[in-house]
Amino acid sequence: MEETAGDHQACRERPAASHLSWAGDGPETRSGLALGHHRPGETPMSHHLRTLAVVGSACAISATLLSSAASAAPGSPGPARVDAAGDATALKRPAWTRLRAEHSKKCVEIPGWSKRQGVRADQWSCVKQANMQWALWLVQAPGAGGVRHHIYAIQNRNSGLCLTVDAKRNGSSVTQRQCRNKKYGDNYTKQLFWYTPDNRFFSQYAKGKCLDIAGASKRNRALTTVWKCSYAKNQRFKNIK
Repeated sequence: MEETAGDHQACRERPAASHLSWAGDGPETRSGLALGHHRPGETPMSHHLRTLAVVGSACAISATLLSSAASAAPGSPGPARVDAAGDATALKRPAWTRLRAEHSKKCVEIPGWSKRQGVRADQWSCVKQANMQWALWLVQAPGAGGVRHHIYAIQNRNSGLCLTVDAKRNGSSVTQRQCRNKKYGDNYTKQLFWYTPDNRFFSQYAKGKCLDIAGASKRNRALTTVWKCSYAKNQRFKNIK
């Protein structure tokens, strides 16, 4: 039987009564308690006290059930729970890695250790710190639903947010946003990438566009974007520990 907050409120507000009827009231229950009837030789006062004791027990059980339901409520997406990974959320989290651009030897990061949504990814001299570390969650493997490639969602270790392509045109920003799952449609696809053996990330949202360091810049703070896929070194990102 499902317990509701309304039932619990009723426990707190219901006045004590000398007669309380439950469904099926009448015959002795398995516990020997039929609250609507006096037991043989029972005085009105002892019947009243017995009724109050059982009501108190029922309300205590109600409070326990509500507390358990509240503690089981799902938490916010984060490093331990990646919604964007869809069916892959049950998998063991992949190892944290850094994505080093081949042309600059710098790594993709979220600047300023920001945990805010909408912050653009950029590149910075590679160091081992959480805002520069990523988990590549395998969302789809070849053969699943006609998929021909390994498709990943990319989650930042520091913020728990996922790399997201904001639009389909050349030069569109790549930001961090709440990790999504399939029910979000395009907002889910924006976070999916095909990672090729030659270290390119093909966007599954902006078709024909790849993860790119804008203008092939080698400077720190050069922005990460998407651009028409080529074999240029500023579109190749090697996984390093």
